[in-house]
Amino acid sequence: MSVSSHRSSGRMRTQLGESITRIRAHQQTQMAAATTLTGEMSLDQLRNRLRRERMMPLVKVAKPLLKFAPGTAAALRIPHARASSTDVASAAIRLSDALKPHHKLLASAGYSKDFLLQMRKEADIIALAVKRSDKVRQKRALTPPRASPRSSRKPWTP
Repeated sequence: MSVSSHRSSGRMRTQLGESITRIRAHQQTQMAAATTLTGEMSLDQLRNRLRRERMMPLVKVAKPLLKFAPGTAAALRIPHARASSTDVASAAIRLSDALKPHHKLLASAGYSKDFLLQMRKEADIIALAVKRSDKVRQKRALTPPRASPRSSRKPWTP
């Protein structure tokens, strides 16, 4: 084995090691963006749980009780199952704000005193996770790609 081929294989090992390190760093960044403040639940799982376990049962009970209350009709709409996390979080916040004055009525329907507060906190967590994910995505888009050693070579011309 010649000295130059030995050097090039050492350089390739170094470049491979650097590439592996960068890939691992990107993986950790993506995992951090995918998981939220509540442990290992993904953003989709949180969104679905908020929609199914908080918003849907609440609207099912509140709609007949508040059908004549002004301003609640629009807030009692639940986004579609495929709606974005941002849409679901903002709808949950609107719902929480609209039903806040009616907390005694909800308590008489069997909901705990802090149900709306818990729903609002979950919506805030989802909104924060979306914001963090967007920041990571934006940062990744603004980061210029590293030039590979081959790109510095002159292009082949016949």
